[in-house]
Amino acid sequence: MNKFFTTFLILINITVFGQIGGVSISANGTNPDASAGLDVNFSNKGFLLPRLTQTQRDSIHTPALGLIIFNTTTNCMDMYGFGNWQAMSCLCSGPPSTSGAITGDTSACSGSSNNVYTAIPVSGANSYTWTVPSGAAIIAGQGTSSITVDFGTSSGNIAVSANNNCGTSGATILAVSVHNTPSTPGNITGSSSPCSGSSGNVYSIGYVAGATSYTWSVPSDAIVTNGQGTNAATITFGTASGNVSVSANNSCGNSSASVLPVTISNIPSTPGAITGSATVCSGSGGNIYSINSVADATTYTWSGPAGAIVTGGQGTVSATISFGSTSGNISVTAGNACGNSSANTLAVNVSSGGSGSQTFNYTGAAQTFTVPGCVTSITITAYGAQGGNHYSGSTGGYGGSATGQLAVTPGQVLNIYVGGRGNDFQTAGYNGGGAAGTTEGSGGGGASDIRVGGTDFSNRVIVAAGGGGCGFIVNGGAGGGTSGNTGSGPYPGTGGTQLAGGSKGTDLCNASNPTDGTLGQGGNGAAGGCGEGAGGGGGGGTGNQGTSTRGSGAGGGSSYTGGVTGGSTSAGVQSGNGQIVLNW
Repeated sequence: MNKFFTTFLILINITVFGQIGGVSISANGTNPDASAGLDVNFSNKGFLLPRLTQTQRDSIHTPALGLIIFNTTTNCMDMYGFGNWQAMSCLCSGPPSTSGAITGDTSACSGSSNNVYTAIPVSGANSYTWTVPSGAAIIAGQGTSSITVDFGTSSGNIAVSANNNCGTSGATILAVSVHNTPSTPGNITGSSSPCSGSSGNVYSIGYVAGATSYTWSVPSDAIVTNGQGTNAATITFGTASGNVSVSANNSCGNSSASVLPVTISNIPSTPGAITGSATVCSGSGGNIYSINSVADATTYTWSGPAGAIVTGGQGTVSATISFGSTSGNISVTAGNACGNSSANTLAVNVSSGGSGSQTFNYTGAAQTFTVPGCVTSITITAYGAQGGNHYSGSTGGYGGSATGQLAVTPGQVLNIYVGGRGNDFQTAGYNGGGAAGTTEGSGGGGASDIRVGGTDFSNRVIVAAGGGGCGFIVNGGAGGGTSGNTGSGPYPGTGGTQLAGGSKGTDLCNASNPTDGTLGQGGNGAAGGCGEGAGGGGGGGTGNQGTSTRGSGAGGGSSYTGGVTGGSTSAGVQSGNGQIVLNW
């Protein structure tokens, strides 16, 4: 007790002594440093602050600014200032522990700012050291448990270590991925001409790196019915054309849009009027039917009555059709990928052409026949004219016949020539087949023929020969031929008056010995008999000779059928004028 009191007295004396310039506390009584108000100078002792618990510290009434104590609760030297006790320095027994997990986004956007990362505070730490990825910058909070970061373009680690006077803890790490706004998507696949009102139209793009969703946009009255947010959208369209577009998205933003213009297609309108014949022939081919093109149509579908076949042009605006025997409708629809229009039709009557017959008689002039519609074959029966009679009672030879089938086309024109009967020999010295007083032979009958493609003899397709005229004694009658042609012989008679026919007949009678049965050559081939009282040959044909008896004319020889099919001929069957009969 006495020792403590003695020390206190010494201290007081030192304090008083120090009032002259400063206070010096030392073991050897040295003066204080001239710059110090209090100079504690020991070589083997330290300076010990008042030691208070935190409760004791906080019970100090109205602490002075700058008051210092050692806080035994926290092992820190505390100073009072601005209304708060503040730790100036703390004691430690070793480096701080490693911080717990760092909180903050693990995915950041390239170029983003004000990204906050926070570490769990560590007991005993008095500061924190943070590191960030290359290109990133800590703009606030370095040294504290929470920092604010601006990122560049590089991903990497956010790391933090806790520090105190005893050292630095291990690092806590948070990996951060730095993302860019997605690139613009590639081309959109899908129809650029969808159908009005159609559904289930799929449009798609390839995946975009870094994208987490996709946004599809469609024309004004279209609807995305499925796949919004994905790289494939299903769309129902209305009637409006426009753009289908898509952008790629992530937390950093949206890309520019990829765009596909679409034009709405409609089912084509019903085609207009069908042009083509409303009456056709049964079994006919090559019948052409046409329409004008229809807007938006890519194909056309033609059909006809039962038995009809589209032989050409299916899918186009002009079809070629072969018909059977059934009448009905020609129809056509216009189509595209959206469907087919209603059909337009044309009623067509299929005609067999029917049957008919026409007879041509001798007129002295050429005649014509026009083939009716749908007629493709005609049966021809031609008769040559009879030769002239003799006043003595001899009868001229009958004309020959020829028949056959001629192939024709509707509207084709046939040239018709019908032979006339040969002139009679009336009385001696008067004209029968020749000039008065020069002959006693009667005229030969004219041939009948049909010519196709012209009026020359070379155009003949069938010929029926005329009959021979009567001869008298040695005077042979002429064969039927062109008007005025004469036979040859001692006393030739003239030919028949038919405009057409063969060339003139030739009298082959032997004038010095006119025996019965000698034959005379008819015009272009048909021969008549010759002999006492026998007539000359009939004109026109190229076939067999006729026959004769004494005092009679020769019958017309068999005739030409080289231009028809199924031809047949007969000799000496037609009396009077010739005739041609057509049947179909």
